[in-house]
Amino acid sequence: MIITWYQVKGPKLKAAVVADLHGKPSHKLYDALKAEQPDVILIPGDLATVGEYKDWSIDPDRLERIRKTQESAIEFLRTAVTIAPTFYARGNHEWANPDDVYFEKVRRTGAVLLENEWTKFGEVWIGGQSSAKRYGLEALIEKNPPPDTEWLKDSPTDFKLLLCHHPEYYSLIKDYADCIVA
Repeated sequence: MIITWYQVKGPKLKAAVVADLHGKPSHKLYDALKAEQPDVILIPGDLATVGEYKDWSIDPDRLERIRKTQESAIEFLRTAVTIAPTFYARGNHEWANPDDVYFEKVRRTGAVLLENEWTKFGEVWIGGQSSAKRYGLEALIEKNPPPDTEWLKDSPTDFKLLLCHHPEYYSLIKDYADCIVA
């Protein structure tokens, strides 16, 4: 686990960024979050995972791995919201979930799932840029499909913090946010 501190020009907000857990949070992470006492916890995607990239067939073992990472992700969110308000944007690994049951569970934790939308938090607008779908037929047809950025054209005018799993989207989204967390 690596902890790095940054100072960003804008409204005062102590944010903890937790990314790419892939269903494997640890007690060290919980302890660090509690010790840091952030104002907000930001998750720019891949909280759960879909298994190994080479394992594309839907088999019982792979589905069991998916289920376990999702359960672990939900448990992390339940704990995170007791530490600070928690905001979560979909990463590429969340696209391969077989149904919307996972996202309903996410919403019931009290975390805010942001899917190509903004929400106001104090003096800051927090947005969630969903990753482009990179699995299934789309991945075969177009190697790196672009994300949906149309929703960003109606961005608020106040300070905007955008969660985006992919730093490679920067050139597409840089004009719509004051701070991008990837």
